[in-house]
Amino acid sequence: MYKLVNILREIGEDLSSAYDFKYVGGSNPTYTFSTGETEYKVVFRDEEGGTYERMYMPIQKKPLGKGETTGEGKAIPVNATVMAITLDFLEKNKDWHTVTMHPIDPRRHRLVTSFVNNNVPKNKYNVEDIDGILNITRKIR
Repeated sequence: MYKLVNILREIGEDLSSAYDFKYVGGSNPTYTFSTGETEYKVVFRDEEGGTYERMYMPIQKKPLGKGETTGEGKAIPVNATVMAITLDFLEKNKDWHTVTMHPIDPRRHRLVTSFVNNNVPKNKYNVEDIDGILNITRKIR
């Protein structure tokens, strides 16, 4: 467990393994990227006037079931890319006040939490973990 925690700390600070991504747009801001094997989309779904849920999933013919993964073994660069996209969304979209994230299991929750805690600027945003749901909110100035 100690080794895993140290690995998460190291990777959570580094977005250098992120893939290139593209902003697609839409009523729910959408981005896409590819691992070379799998195409992904990241969607910021407008839940209610400024609260967005961040979701990402592979773009494929057969949708994944709840809690199912692609199995390609690229969780770190995929999560680095999703974090880089999240930072892009936070900076470029000014009509949000909360972004929520729902990791699919405890292992991914630790990974996502590490990326969020080490990359979201604390001088601009607050991060809360409420029952396994991560929330990023703007700091009021």
